[in-house]
Amino acid sequence: MADLESQLKELLARGDKIAAIKLLREARGLELAVAKVEVERLEAGGRLPAAPPAAAEGELPEDVRALAAKGDKVQAIRVLRERQGLELAEAKRRVESVSAGATKSGCAGGLALLLLVGASLWLGA
Repeated sequence: MADLESQLKELLARGDKIAAIKLLREARGLELAVAKVEVERLEAGGRLPAAPPAAAEGELPEDVRALAAKGDKVQAIRVLRERQGLELAEAKRRVESVSAGATKSGCAGGLALLLLVGASLWLGA
């Protein structure tokens, strides 16, 4: 079977841009606008970018984690979508799952500190 770029070029040569966009969306799980830009780049003589490596569920790039940790979820979602070509809902779910995990561990740390201070005061330290 021909590679994706060859299939897309063949569709474009036949004048079937819509089918090329549809094929790219299905093959890479891209949003319509992203697939359209990539097909137009290919149509203008450019190359199709390599498919982003599949990230394991829950793994986020360090800068995306840092943005989510400081509460900038919108920017974290934007960066993740650009890097991995994810749909909005999927990027939001991944960022929020990491943010929720950080919040839970942050609460546990705060509770531990509160207990330590309370114990110190109770013991008269």
